[in-house]
Amino acid sequence: MASSSYSCSIAQGYNFEKDKQVLVGHLMSITIGGVKLEADTTVTSPTDLKNDVKLVGVIEEIHWQGGYANPLYINCNISDYKMFYSSIFFKLFKISTPKHRGWSYWSFIKTK
Repeated sequence: MASSSYSCSIAQGYNFEKDKQVLVGHLMSITIGGVKLEADTTVTSPTDLKNDVKLVGVIEEIHWQGGYANPLYINCNISDYKMFYSSIFFKLFKISTPKHRGWSYWSFIKTK
């Protein structure tokens, strides 16, 4: 089965330059576990340089193995890492974050 994988330019995603020919990916909207992430990042539109667009994140990579039941992997930068964890993972999982010598780890325990 044919798989598809696309690498996008993060730099071009945030600071679009019309003279560079690279792949750019913008995640315009997404809902995960019933939680909609807000489009709170503003960048220049690559299709209309006079206008800005609001988006959820700038895509770095998209991958799909090509199968009917295979997931779509999207690797992207979102505006606020803490907002992402507090709005999605704290609602879906019981999370503890003990700190030890300057580092922390996440313990994910599936709840109802």
